[in-house]
Amino acid sequence: MEAEKCRSNFCFSGWTVGTHDTEEGQNRWVAAHNKAVVVSVDYRMAPSFKFPYAINDSFDVLKWVRASLRI
Repeated sequence: MEAEKCRSNFCFSGWTVGTHDTEEGQNRWVAAHNKAVVVSVDYRMAPSFKFPYAINDSFDVLKWVRASLRI
């Protein structure tokens, strides 16, 4: 991933409701106005997936972003 800025977006709904599509407009606006890459995380949610699936998915995304950045 090549960008001056990168933002990881997590839909903070208590890891139970919503999707990354909910914040698509905001993510596009942030990317366009900040010349940044926005990574929108679609993690597994409760109650279908018990704790700590969502946190583990989110942490895996952060590790992926860090490994993918070209600084």
